[in-house]
Amino acid sequence: MHTQTFRDDIYFLTTDHYTELMVDLTHIFTGSNSTGGSIRLAAMYKLFFAEEWLEDSVASVINHVQYLCFIISDRTWSDSTIPGDQDYILAYLANLKLRYPDRIFVYKGSWASQLDHVQDSLEFVRQSCPEASHVLYIDSDEIYPDGQLEELIHHASDPVNKLSALHVSWYTFFKSVYFRVDPVEPYRPLVLFPLLPEVRFTKFREVNLPFVEVPVCIFHFSYVRHSDERIRQKLLSFQKDERIQDGWFEKVWLNWHFSMRDFHPVHPRNYHALVLVNTQELPPAVVTRFKTWQSGLTSSNSIGTLNISGNTNQRVNACSLGFVLVTHHSAVHLEKCLKYIAATPHQSVLIVDNASSDETINIAGRFGASIITLQQNLGYGRAANIGARISHCTILCFINPDCFIDAGTVNDALAVLGNQPTACVVPKLREGENMVHGKQPGYTSLKLLHDMCETNNRCNDLFPVLREQENYHDTDWYWPHGACFFIHRNIFNNIGGFDENYFMYMEDVELGRRLYAHGYSVVSLNRTVTHNAQTGSNIDSVRRRALLNKARLLYAEQNYGSRLYKTILPLVRE
Repeated sequence: MHTQTFRDDIYFLTTDHYTELMVDLTHIFTGSNSTGGSIRLAAMYKLFFAEEWLEDSVASVINHVQYLCFIISDRTWSDSTIPGDQDYILAYLANLKLRYPDRIFVYKGSWASQLDHVQDSLEFVRQSCPEASHVLYIDSDEIYPDGQLEELIHHASDPVNKLSALHVSWYTFFKSVYFRVDPVEPYRPLVLFPLLPEVRFTKFREVNLPFVEVPVCIFHFSYVRHSDERIRQKLLSFQKDERIQDGWFEKVWLNWHFSMRDFHPVHPRNYHALVLVNTQELPPAVVTRFKTWQSGLTSSNSIGTLNISGNTNQRVNACSLGFVLVTHHSAVHLEKCLKYIAATPHQSVLIVDNASSDETINIAGRFGASIITLQQNLGYGRAANIGARISHCTILCFINPDCFIDAGTVNDALAVLGNQPTACVVPKLREGENMVHGKQPGYTSLKLLHDMCETNNRCNDLFPVLREQENYHDTDWYWPHGACFFIHRNIFNNIGGFDENYFMYMEDVELGRRLYAHGYSVVSLNRTVTHNAQTGSNIDSVRRRALLNKARLLYAEQNYGSRLYKTILPLVRE
């Protein structure tokens, strides 16, 4: 057997090696294990690398199967690359292999069609698990609640069913419809079947069997990877049983207009408000994810519910550019800001509002923006992160509601990101008569000391001296001015977004430090955005000074330790 090593603890058969292995095959599985004795079950995962539910799925079955086989394709059947995190999946499988060395089998290759992929997957299971009697055909986005897989195995163990393959009921979108046993659904892929040598798959993932198919009334949860429109069309083809006739489709599906990335990229963000009522009915993994996501939107004192509204025809799905605006009493400039945005090429405008009590929400609604309203002011960074998690645009533009941007700036920024996808692109800012560079040099302890003195009106004679020092700026790294910048969403989210310990100010500086640490760059755009810095933020000077002081003290402590913190602390003016 020819193998290649990966990470020293997982062995993958390449496609060429696999063909050679099959030619040299000497062991023919007779199927004797399928006609008597206890069930020995092999779970067959046919994977790509973009598998965010894999760990939860494995956790739901690992105690009930003897073997787990992962057959990974590094390309789609349409021959496009997979955007998923390969290192994450492989590291997870490596750790799983270390824990269960005799139960985990992994095969990596490329396939031109779904049929080829699944046929090779079945043959790989035969070779890797010759003692297995049955196959559990499972996708990485399928989760079995407690007791359900045991019941399925019990049915398969019954002598009456020993030569039968089993269907299950499939809850897609948790409580929507029984999918796999619906008589209108033409394709009925089986879930558990005997591993007989004559078993082969058809082009529609059905199993060509010499025995009877038996539907079993259990269920698992599935998170379907299709566009919202394709799922809607599929739902329309279902038999209208009571789960749809009772208003599920009209009340729930037609109101979905956000993608709930935290659960799965195609699931609506407001699902929790419309569907997720009796969480005890859901698998523990789903409940845990929901509670984790919800806790990220609530403070220790509870902010109440998250309200989501917007144009139902405007979906925040995968697209090229989405604007994210954080607002708080921003009515003064918001209308003009949105008028400028409306004239630019973009796919979505998402507003995260920090408990405004002025006309901010009404103005945003008139422009058809998608709006997330928070019941208390969570600060800029935290609200911006919520917007980034909800949006499914490839590129995000974080822009203040007091900024006015034109189409030329947007087009040039997208062009730069097309050539430099790891860049964070920042335009210049016109603030009154002043021009401010969007690409700012790295903060140093000298600059921090200077800014603390200036903000608190201390040591005014020291300003020129500090600014003239050779190491006043750190030109090894740069940070993007937070008033307006463009960045790939996956980069922003992968490095953790804004540090939510910063309520307001300095979160853009801290972001720049992490961009540099992760090997990303900040690129200046030769375009100008108008920024009404003096009138845009609805905040008085005392409050502004307090927030600046707090943010700079935090930055000093995080990056320079207690010595600098103690040095600048006396400069704070109440």
